[in-house]
Parts: sequence; C-alpha cells; structure tokens
Amino acid sequence: MPFGRTSFFRSFRFKVMAGLVVTVIGTMFITTILVRWILTPQLQAEFDDQLKDETKDTILEVRELFPEGIPSNLKESDRFSKFVHILERRAQSRGNLRWFLRVFDGDHDILYQSEPLLTIPPPDAKHILVPHQRDEFSWVDTPLSSHDGAKKSRYTLQVGRSTEPLIDDIKLLNNTLLWRGFFVVALAPVAGYFFARQVTGPIANIIATASRLQPQQLDERLPIRGTNDELDRVSQTINRMLDRIAVYIERNRSFVANAAHELRSPLAALRSSAEVALNRSRTPEEYATVLTEMIDEVSHLSTMVNRLLLLAESDAGRMLAGAGASASLGKVVRESIEMFQAVAETAGVAIHLGKLPVAMVPCDEVTLRHLVRNLVDNAIKFTPAGKAISVTLRIEQSRAVLEVADQGIGIPAEDQPRVFERFFRGDRSRHRNDGRAGTGLGLSICHAIATDIGGEIRLTSVFGQGSKFTVILPLSDQEDRRSL
Repeated sequence: MPFGRTSFFRSFRFKVMAGLVVTVIGTMFITTILVRWILTPQLQAEFDDQLKDETKDTILEVRELFPEGIPSNLKESDRFSKFVHILERRAQSRGNLRWFLRVFDGDHDILYQSEPLLTIPPPDAKHILVPHQRDEFSWVDTPLSSHDGAKKSRYTLQVGRSTEPLIDDIKLLNNTLLWRGFFVVALAPVAGYFFARQVTGPIANIIATASRLQPQQLDERLPIRGTNDELDRVSQTINRMLDRIAVYIERNRSFVANAAHELRSPLAALRSSAEVALNRSRTPEEYATVLTEMIDEVSHLSTMVNRLLLLAESDAGRMLAGAGASASLGKVVRESIEMFQAVAETAGVAIHLGKLPVAMVPCDEVTLRHLVRNLVDNAIKFTPAGKAISVTLRIEQSRAVLEVADQGIGIPAEDQPRVFERFFRGDRSRHRNDGRAGTGLGLSICHAIATDIGGEIRLTSVFGQGSKFTVILPLSDQEDRRSL
C-alpha cells in the first residue's frame, strides 16, 4: 500500500493496527487480572473445603468408636489403640498429599501425631474450626467431645495437609495466564497488521485510482468486491460521484464548444459588416444601415452573453433565485403576456390567458421574469400563424402550477429528453424562418431557475400537435390567494 510522503507510523494503517493491538492487549490484561482475582480465591476455598471435609469424616469415624463420647482418660482407655489406628490409617491413605493428624489434650500436650511438625503450633481456643496456614501447611483445629459432662472439650483434633497442591494449582494458573499474555502480545501486532491491511487495502485502491484520474480521462472506476460492506458502499459512492463529475465535465466541454460556435457567427457578421463598410466611401444612409445591422448583432450577442452568465451562476450555485426574496408569479405572467402581445399578433398567434390567482413564490421578480418570458417566447416562436397558445396558473397542494401550451409543431419523442440541454435546438429544418432563431439556451435557463427555486419543469408534447410545459414551484405565502 503506497503511503506517499506519510510515514508508516503516521499512516491510517498504523493507527488501525495500534488501536487493535492496544484494545486486544488491554482486554487481555484486564481479563487476566479478573480471572486471577476470581479463580485464586476459588482454588483456596476448594482447598479449605477439602480440609474441612476430611476433618468431618475423621470426627465421624471417631464418634463411631466412641459413641458415648471420648473418655477423659483417653490414653488409658482400652480403645486408644483403635483410636490411634484410625488416625494413622487416615493419615497414610492420602499418600503423597502429606496429610497429617494430631490430637492434643487440655494441656496442649500431644497424645498422637502422624508425623512430627515442629512449626505447626498447638490449637488456639480463639480460632477453633478456622483454617490456618503456615510454612506450606494448612490445618483445622476441631474439639472432640467427651462424656464426662465437662463444658469444655478436653481434647482437640488437628487435621492438616501440605499446601503444595494449592501452590501448584495457583502456579499453573499464573503460568497459563502468563503464557497466554506472551502469545497475545506476540500475535496481536501481526493480527493487527493483517486486519489493518484488510481494512486499508480498499482505501489504498481508492487513493491509487484517484491519483490516476485526470480531467481528460475520467472513465476509470473503483473495483467493487461484492462484499456489500461499508468499504464497498464507499467505492460505489465514489464511482457515482465520478460519474456525475464526468457528466459535468463533458457537459461543460460541450457548453464551451457550443458557446464558442454560437458566438463566432455574430462576431464574424460584425467583422464582415465593418469590413464592407470600410471598403469604400458610402453614403450616410448606407452607414446607418450597416450600423443598424451591427447593433442587431450586438443585441443578439448581449442576449446570449447574459444567458450564458445566468447559466454560469446557476452552475456555481450562486444564482439562488434571489435568496430570501418573494415575487408574485401571477403578476409576472400577466406582465409577460402584455409584453409579448404585440409579437404574437405580428406572428398571427393568439394568446389565451386564464384566471391568475396570487401565487407568491420564493424567487426575485427579475429571475422569475426570465423563466416566464422564455416559456412564452418559445411557445410563440414554434406556433404557426392562425394557431394559439394558452397560459394558465393554478394552486395545487400548496404549489403553484404554471402551464404554457402551444399548438405548434411539437417535439419528436427522440428529442424530448434533450430539450433542456444547452444549445439543443433539434432539427433546424422545422424551425420557423421568421428571423427569430433562438440560441438554444432558453429552456436550459427555465430548468435551472425552476430547479434552483426547489421546483421542477415538465414537458408533454405530441409531434405535429403541439407542446405543453408545466412548471411546478413551491409557494412562499400560502395565505394570500386572492384573485387578480
């Protein structure tokens, strides 16, 4: 994975690996402490339970020998030898576990012991039946009842065993936890690096692909692994973004090429007119004619440049249709129809205007005027003499719906998806030759304005019968709906 100028220790892969290693080792350390903290007391408790069980079994066997209680003169009793035999047998039956038994009289003198243990102290009356531990031995002191009615026992049984098995079990636990820790510490960086590479590998592909992309070459896309995980979705999102960028760049290329082409013809006409005028001396009337033609071309150029600037503002997201402003769509429609009335009469086209409700939309009046006038001008331009166009405005579901329908030549089905593209004018042979050829930007501007306001524009057309453009815009004031 190439990291460019970023060192490995500052890379995202190292951060992921370090995070995994710290998490694994930290978890291991905490669980080790918890396991040792829980199991060590359990091992000790189990060891003490075994010691207590052995003590109980020994006392039961002694009681079977002395059902009426241990006599006060135990050592002189005829059953003393059997008593000693019981203790010896129980001490020797444990073999290498090193169990021991001792019996003390009331003066703490030893009556019996399975083996001499100088380090084990005599019984302590304050700690009877409490496990004791010293010098690798653990024991329990238990009183033996006598039958002479004495309140205190004259004899004490001491049952003990070596703590070596307990120490071995604790050592085994500690060693197991220690070796587990060594393995985790050794394997965590390796596993962390592997998983970090699995995570950052697709990111490396994204970086490599992005570094190869150029504005002139945007056809490469990130591979999709088919796992449908987050990284796959990142790749899919970036691919869709690259698709949009490619479309945007291609559209801008076409836009610049078409704009240059459209600007070249008026400029060539201006140059030609100027050269013709300067070829020889002319009358004032001839100069006036040339200047009039040049003014017409300049006017055409000015209109085109203004439209190009409007589209450029829309592309840059700076148009915003007069953010915060509000205008009456009905008023703008009425004024636009009044302005085009003379043009329509000259072209022999009738305009039918329906009832206009007050519809306030979130747009400044100048921008809104561009939208309406382009639609009306487009309808008149493609409607033959003797036909009519209709303009209606209504309120539907808290939205303003403007419809501009004509009885013109219509738009072929194959051209309809492209009518809002810039400089698209379809088959030039179907355009009416009345000196009012368009720039192919009007409908693009309408689409940009409607979209910028938060609305939409739709086309319904039947070739040879006419077209209808429907603009749906949000309302900024839903209370004032008086009719004009």
